Amino acid sequence: EAATALGQIADESALTPLLNALNDPEYWTRVRAVEALERLGASHTPQLIQLLCFDPRQEVRQRSAQALERLGFVEEKVIELGSSEPGVSQEAKRLLLNIAQQGQTQQLLGYIQDENLRIRIHICEILGESGVASAEPALLQAAEDSSWVVRIKAITYLAKNPTEIAAQTIQQALMEADELQRPMIVEALTSLNHSLLEHFFPQILILLHDDNI
Repeated sequence: EAATALGQIADESALTPLLNALNDPEYWTRVRAVEALERLGASHTPQLIQLLCFDPRQEVRQRSAQALERLGFVEEKVIELGSSEPGVSQEAKRLLLNIAQQGQTQQLLGYIQDENLRIRIHICEILGESGVASAEPALLQAAEDSSWVVRIKAITYLAKNPTEIAAQTIQQALMEADELQRPMIVEALTSLNHSLLEHFFPQILILLHDDNI
C-alpha cells in the first residue's frame, strides 16, 4: 500500500516515487500507483497521458485511461474536437482514440449526437477506429445521422465487422441512399474481404443495374 500512501501526499514530492512504483513487479503496486497519480489531480495528466499512450503494460494503460476520464480529460478533449484548427482537433482525436482503445467509451458514446457536426464526425471516427464492441450501438445511431458525412463514416466502420444488426443497417442504407451517397457506401464495401462481402451480395447484384455506380 506504499503507492496509495504516496498518493495521499498530493504534492510534487510524491511524483517521482509513484512513477518508480509503476515499474514494480507486483501487479497491485502498479495499479495503486496509477490510482495515486489520479489523486494528485489534473495537474498531473501529462504523466497519465504518457502512461496511456506508451506504457507496454495493458493494466497500466487501462487504469490511466480510467483516471483521465474521471479527471474530466474526455470532456476537455471533446470540446477541442470541435476546433477549426486541424492540429488541435487531430491531437484531441489521437488522445481520445487511445482512451477508447482501452475500453473507456462510456463518456464518448454520449457525444455521438452532439449538436456540433465536427464533434459528431470525430466521435464516429474514434469509435469506429477503436474496434471495441461497445461502440456498435453508437455507430448504429450515427448511421441514421442527419449528416450524410457521419452516416457514410458510420456505415464504413460497421461494414468492417458486420454483426447481424450492422449488416441489416447497411443493407437498408444501400437501398435508401440517393444516387450520390450509394456509390460511397459501395466503395466502403469494396475494402472488405470476400467472406464479409457475402453479407451484401444480394444488394450489390441489384445495384449492378444502377448507372450511377
